[in-house]
Amino acid sequence: MHQEPSMPPVPLSPLRYPGGKTRFVPHLVEWMGESRYSSVVEPFCGGASVSLGLLRAGIVRRAILGDADHLLAHFWIAATTMTDDLIEYMQSEPVTVARWKHWKNLDSEDILTNAMKTLFLNRTSFSGLIRHGSVLGGIDQEAKMAAGVKVAYPVGCRFNKDSLAESLRRIGQWSDQGRVIAVHCDYRDTLGIVEMDGLAYLDPPYVEKSDQLYGKLFGEDCHREMARHAYRTADTGTGVTISYDDVPLIRELYADIPFHVHEPKWSYGMGKTKSSRELLITTTDENGFEPR
Repeated sequence: MHQEPSMPPVPLSPLRYPGGKTRFVPHLVEWMGESRYSSVVEPFCGGASVSLGLLRAGIVRRAILGDADHLLAHFWIAATTMTDDLIEYMQSEPVTVARWKHWKNLDSEDILTNAMKTLFLNRTSFSGLIRHGSVLGGIDQEAKMAAGVKVAYPVGCRFNKDSLAESLRRIGQWSDQGRVIAVHCDYRDTLGIVEMDGLAYLDPPYVEKSDQLYGKLFGEDCHREMARHAYRTADTGTGVTISYDDVPLIRELYADIPFHVHEPKWSYGMGKTKSSRELLITTTDENGFEPR
């Protein structure tokens, strides 16, 4: 008897993101234990898996997603305030190499259009890289398939519209309840939104290979400036958690109170080799998160 293929699990975030923290979220939730916060503010939200995961787990009551990248910010603004329109746009969009080229070359100032561009390129490009990723399956995949050559990962292999629609609907429902807000802001401005009984989660471009992943350099001066803002935020009594690569610069920047540098025993992120080991920097001690 023929059986219809089952729908893949509904992703926490509709976006695949370099170094995405989806696998890290359950560990963070477990580590936080009984801690509760009024909100989480994520100034480099990217795929926003951590904020959405903390919201779903009840660790926070509200998530504020911010990004300086207009494509990412426009995606989250549309996902939260134009949910039905974005789903309809996605459902009607053919997933082909020709459409990949169209979106790759399109420049727009329209929020919904940029949201669709972000979603399409994220789901059809290598590693989810919107600006610098090549198309999954290669530009010539359709000619190869016509010639009987199997393409291992064709352009649409990461683009299940039904599961993505469910993910977007959940985000839209949270937005309707006032539980998710998206802003287009520089991280400095987004940090200004955080509440004293809230949590700031920062996942900035890492020291190594940030230009390859993000298309622009987030250099040493940028990391030092961000550290100053992180200390100022922590000085207000707000909880601060930061994900970073394990390099000497970062250990130097966060060596002082109130920060504690942890080496998670779990694996997450893009790499699992010693050279790509990651750090979790928190305003809590080695015993974990203090209940709030």
